[in-house]
Amino acid sequence: MAITIIKNLTTNYFYPSANEILITANSNNTGKCNFRYICDIYINSIKVHTLKTFPDPTTGYGLFNLQRICEDYIETSIDKSAATHVIFSGTNTSAPNAAFSLQIKFGEEYDNTIDCSGVVNQYLNLQNSNTAYVFEGGIDYEYFTSYSSTYSVVGTFSNTAKFLTNSPRELSLTYNDQFCLDFLTQQNINVADWKLDVKTYDNGGTLINTYSYPTNKTHLIRRMRLFCGPYDINRIANTTIINPIVKKYTIQLRYSTSTLVSEVFTFNLKNPEAFQSRFCFTGQLGSPELYTFYHRRRTAYNIIRDNFSRVLSPLNTQYTLGDRGLQTFKINGQERGTVGSYIREVDANWLTELPLSKDIFILQRPELMETQLVGTASGIATFIYKKPKWATGIENEFLVGNSVFLHQLNGTQSGKYTITNIPVENQITISGTFSGTPCGFLQKDITWRKLPIVATDNSVEVAQRLGTPILYGFNWETSYQKTTLRG
Repeated sequence: MAITIIKNLTTNYFYPSANEILITANSNNTGKCNFRYICDIYINSIKVHTLKTFPDPTTGYGLFNLQRICEDYIETSIDKSAATHVIFSGTNTSAPNAAFSLQIKFGEEYDNTIDCSGVVNQYLNLQNSNTAYVFEGGIDYEYFTSYSSTYSVVGTFSNTAKFLTNSPRELSLTYNDQFCLDFLTQQNINVADWKLDVKTYDNGGTLINTYSYPTNKTHLIRRMRLFCGPYDINRIANTTIINPIVKKYTIQLRYSTSTLVSEVFTFNLKNPEAFQSRFCFTGQLGSPELYTFYHRRRTAYNIIRDNFSRVLSPLNTQYTLGDRGLQTFKINGQERGTVGSYIREVDANWLTELPLSKDIFILQRPELMETQLVGTASGIATFIYKKPKWATGIENEFLVGNSVFLHQLNGTQSGKYTITNIPVENQITISGTFSGTPCGFLQKDITWRKLPIVATDNSVEVAQRLGTPILYGFNWETSYQKTTLRG
């Protein structure tokens, strides 16, 4: 009994789950009666499945594609709550995981008699493969032939390691935007050494300040998530370091004192606009992706009414109060919407992943509300704010005790404050000493709501003069129904 692995897994290599994961073995017993190769699959050191195959009639080899099995045990979670630290686990604590270790143990089975009249015996654990890793993601066919996972593995020496996204490395955000990036690593992410560097710049491109935030605890797993949007950074810093005087900022992972270990992402800050629809979806490489459409959102409802005919008494030909022949007992409303934006060609190429995603959400988030200081007395400041008419829901209602971020246009009096009083409608008071009549934006500190939707259509209209942005349109409908019951 002898098994030889012809094509092995590459040690510590990261395989994308949506692409082929091939392993090939050979045996000197392929001429035995009823011979089959046995492939026991171990995920995170636990046996999860067994595959069997007959030898190839030409070579005698046993070829196994592990992709479908691995896809059954892998899943990337999209966070339903706001971040409290910059680096978090990018995987669940139990299967299915967003990344796991993979090992194969080969065996064989055959009938040892000459006339094939005996019992088929199994011989297990004859040869073990190398240990590799699998992460949820997929590489386009034309790029898979030259794919190497080393490009996306963050270590302790390289400053070119890529994040798990196909998005442009320079994006536009506004102050209440969340954003996250996933990355792979073979290193332990520990509190002492791993940090996120944030550099802020003014309108002229001059460096304003540099900040550094550590991870919250030591992580021993292979896939991590970095929270780096303006909303995330301000919540983690507990103040508004990303404020209106910041026109752009960069982020980069750092190991120890001075070793930069990832590529640089640049975020340009946009002023809040009247119409914003922000979508979250699982990208091709398994990471949560976020994008905002800025044109007015057009919505419509498809209403379905369920009725039944009510039989009236044949002995009474008179209608009394409340009698009617048709009763409505349920009404369902399916919301459909259309959004759009003028975007760059590089954004359009990336956003083809949106309608192809398995998970798509529209985000109900706290709006940025225009505000101005109207009075200061005894260390208490009163601000008046203007709530946009489309700002509905609990995420935009102010109550005493709520925390709010204040984005002042002069930047110097920005920060996070607690509402101490609501004197009249559209006014709040906070503790603090303010000078002049600063104005800016208010934003409630609250977790966003993620409402699931279904992509129904996606089109890029290349109807523009040369050099102008592309008009990108996106249609969607809710994957839930607004239901009311009628008695």
